[in-house]
Amino acid sequence: EKLIGMWMSPNSKKLFLKTNFAKYYLCDVDAIKHKYADQGKLNSKPGGIYTVKKLIKKNWDIRVVNWCDDNKFLAGTVDGNVLLINSVNKDGKLKNDAEVTYVYQSKATIDGIFLGKDGNFIIASGSKIMYWKKFEVTQNLLSDSPSETEEFEQLRKETGNKFGSHNDTFAWITEIGIVFGKATSKSRVLSNAKVILSVELPESKHTIRDIILTDFHIIILRGWTITVLSQLTNAVVFEESIWNQNGERMLGLAADYSQDPPTYWCYSSSNIYEIILHRESQAVWKILCDLKDYDTALKLKGLTKWEIECLNYHQGCHLLDENSSIAAAKSFGLSSSTVGSIALRLMESGNSES
Repeated sequence: EKLIGMWMSPNSKKLFLKTNFAKYYLCDVDAIKHKYADQGKLNSKPGGIYTVKKLIKKNWDIRVVNWCDDNKFLAGTVDGNVLLINSVNKDGKLKNDAEVTYVYQSKATIDGIFLGKDGNFIIASGSKIMYWKKFEVTQNLLSDSPSETEEFEQLRKETGNKFGSHNDTFAWITEIGIVFGKATSKSRVLSNAKVILSVELPESKHTIRDIILTDFHIIILRGWTITVLSQLTNAVVFEESIWNQNGERMLGLAADYSQDPPTYWCYSSSNIYEIILHRESQAVWKILCDLKDYDTALKLKGLTKWEIECLNYHQGCHLLDENSSIAAAKSFGLSSSTVGSIALRLMESGNSES
């Protein structure tokens, strides 16, 4: 029996394991730590690893996992089932056999599951991607039909991981390219999604094996090549092939979002490589400024004083064009503009608010 899949909860409290015998286990990480606390020696403290019997009985082949919190997670299977698995009882203690609830049944393999902080819910399966504004399970199934559904040609060749998500952003690999967007309840999600076409990517004989997201970029793995794409412009901003040893097989990508800033990794059959993003904020603040997304740009970490003043100045100009003179004056006041030049701009605007 070999471990072939592992999924860690957001705060590293629980670990869900899958073996080649289609057996599933839940690991209480803290209990394991206490168990081996005495200089790595096993002591008599109970707890640790529990078999998820209800999954084994159904012979499910789980492909994707999305943690809701440290105790619950959603799992998608090869035969199209979406399951909600709760590992604790009412007292918050780990169950000997986790509770398994049906959520959704698709006709195709589940490629990806996304559950946002506001309850926004997405399932990607086969040629369809479906969005629900609110995730609610009643009588073992999703309570409503999807708010939106879009169809894309699915990959002809089976690959590794086809779906990635981070914060409120999701990305899904299809035959035409990478579909990505933001899951918010304030607007249409799937109809507003963007597409990076396959023909826009550098030529490669390999299909995309894995995909992960940063705050503003998409990282994909094709063969031995790492490609970084901008979510803001769809442009390829970086590409490099990893030198490999004979017989070494590239397996996938991973991200640790619990770190600040997050860390990104690529792993093979014999090595682990770190993907280091140098000052991501420096690469995107000007693009955000051109897109007039000043609020997002001003929240970026690591900006210089000049860059912050520049953003405030451009935001002031934009607000002035929008006839919001008072807000514009506040932005100008945070820039390097002099009082005289600010007053002159406000007077020239002819806005009654001035």
